[in-house]
Amino acid sequence: FFFQAEDGIRDAQESRGLGDVYKRQVHGVKKEENPQEARAKALKTSQEAMKSLTKASITELQKLAKPPQIVEEVATVCLLILGETKQDKQQWLKFKAIPQADLMKKLQQVNPDDLKLTKILKKKVDTMVAEIKLDQVITASFAAGKLFEWAQAIINLSLIHI
Repeated sequence: FFFQAEDGIRDAQESRGLGDVYKRQVHGVKKEENPQEARAKALKTSQEAMKSLTKASITELQKLAKPPQIVEEVATVCLLILGETKQDKQQWLKFKAIPQADLMKKLQQVNPDDLKLTKILKKKVDTMVAEIKLDQVITASFAAGKLFEWAQAIINLSLIHI
């Protein structure tokens, strides 16, 4: 198979499901930043966010009976990153049901290079980045703020290709 491109014929290559334009739209990364530096920065951010998350902070977060909407949004994005295939009104209950130790382990085991940005996750990411600010999340919940930082860094890592 060959595909006709604007500049001629291109060899067939498997699509990752995202357009080249979206792959270059890495949130929080400056256009002029070199990909290795951007990846190192995102990796450091994800690691620092994970260090700030403790079982106690996750427990405190999960004990919220009716969390602020912004906290629910962050939890939903985290579930989508962890492989949840659909978004529904039960996301918060699903998030709360994951034992703290299991959640911490799952978060630490996420490989950004294997992350598939599904349509649902892509929509959530766009919304999250466009509408949610870190200081708003931290004001609602410190733990949710750290999850937000982690999620944003993991998504950035998945989009940066060296």
